[in-house]
Amino acid sequence: MQEVRRARWKRLRKVDIKQELKEMLGEEAEFRGLQKPALEAIMRNESPILVIMGTGAGKSLLFQLPAHSQKSGTTVVIVPLKSLEKSLHERCQKAGISCIRWDSQQSSRMAQIVLVQPESAVGTKFAQYLNRLEGLGQLDRIVIDECHTILDSRPDFRPKMKEAGGVLVKRGVQMVYLTATLCPGEEQEFMQIMKVQIPQQQKFRGHGPILHIP
Repeated sequence: MQEVRRARWKRLRKVDIKQELKEMLGEEAEFRGLQKPALEAIMRNESPILVIMGTGAGKSLLFQLPAHSQKSGTTVVIVPLKSLEKSLHERCQKAGISCIRWDSQQSSRMAQIVLVQPESAVGTKFAQYLNRLEGLGQLDRIVIDECHTILDSRPDFRPKMKEAGGVLVKRGVQMVYLTATLCPGEEQEFMQIMKVQIPQQQKFRGHGPILHIP
């Protein structure tokens, strides 16, 4: 199964991301700012990767495009907000990407992108689901969206964010952290909580709109 994953990563490195973007979003779609280098790092399987881009800057494309470019493989996305989970699900479907919202009652379902709440991500059933994906050589990456909420996690507010971050990083697959609001001064605390070291060249900090779709 590891050979299956290695073959998929080899194909991923050869993907023409500009052409893939056009196939997803139309001929007029263009990359802006740091989105292209961030995607290139993801396609090279660099890990961990931290991307800080403004709200509405198109961060979700950073996991949608790699998924869209492959017929197999799964990206797990931890989403702390139900409203955001619903929106991401709709956008993935619109882009022609198979996507499911994790449901423990339907734990045999598979897709290119699996959206899951932090509370479910630390549960036994989801751990078994990830074990199955790994056993089949299908788990490619784990993305933590709105990752700055880990800093706000406390007993009465998103208590499972820290736990989810710590548990999932142990899986040994590519980790991608996305946020719009992590200040430079908070990066060290964030990495300590997540128990990761992110090299400077794997941090991408942008401002304003990054992706322009006419």
